[in-house]
Amino acid sequence: MHSPYLTVEAVMGYDGVMTYGKTMPARIRLENHGADMTCTVAMNVYVNRMQYNRYEMEVSLAAAATKEIVLPVFVGSKQDTFTVE
Repeated sequence: MHSPYLTVEAVMGYDGVMTYGKTMPARIRLENHGADMTCTVAMNVYVNRMQYNRYEMEVSLAAAATKEIVLPVFVGSKQDTFTVE
């Protein structure tokens, strides 16, 4: 999901606080600065150094719209960075 017309911000857990071994919310805020679009928001959460679970959600955004979605993800162990695509 790479677009010069889309701004993406994400916060993991509850106000940035995580509990490992549970499903946690990934709150993702999308701002559309272009025409109507449909995109897939995705996040990889690592199970170990070699494997990850990929969480995806299709989102439709009208022109000039802002939308917040919640992607429930299972976080089994400490992960320093989470990337939203």
